[in-house]
Amino acid sequence: MSSQAYAGTAQRTFPQAVQHLLETEYGLLGSQRIVALLAGGLAALVEQFFPPRDRVSSGWLVFTGTKATGPKPAPGQPTSAQTLVTLA
Repeated sequence: MSSQAYAGTAQRTFPQAVQHLLETEYGLLGSQRIVALLAGGLAALVEQFFPPRDRVSSGWLVFTGTKATGPKPAPGQPTSAQTLVTLA
């Protein structure tokens, strides 16, 4: 079998699957560039919140918290307004 038989496999990536999902299941219409940016952003979030096992040793704790930058947040300010960082 030639390597061309498996050429499509290299194109089946997580961002491509997200793009397909947004277009087919959610009917997201618009620019292909916008859909690609959304898919890339989702892939980056997955990478941040769920690091690959080869980067995290057995027994390590993975924690996502707010980054200590700037002044202390005011009481009642939502955590989502803060910058997040994932630590192992």
